[in-house]
Amino acid sequence: MPKIDLDTVPAPKGSGYPAPFDAPCAMRIRRRLGDAGGLRDFGINLMHLPSGGWSSQRHWHTYEDEFVYVIGGELVLVEDGGETILRAGDCAAFPRTAAMGIT
Repeated sequence: MPKIDLDTVPAPKGSGYPAPFDAPCAMRIRRRLGDAGGLRDFGINLMHLPSGGWSSQRHWHTYEDEFVYVIGGELVLVEDGGETILRAGDCAAFPRTAAMGIT
């Protein structure tokens, strides 16, 4: 398995959201590690967020699971049931069918 050199992975700032929805994500930096490793069925992103920044607008995936693992710092996870603080070492998983009410 080839090692991914993080220094060679593009690290664009911002998002593809249209204005004004892009503002909360304007300072995020995302490295698409899955793409860099040639993965086609599983995406992995290394996201750096400044204080107060968002990783994304609220969303869900119909055909993809999503997993969040916090490497450092602290973040607020916003869900229907409220807000949860995640700190370094914490993780959260979202099966693709959960948001759609499908079992």
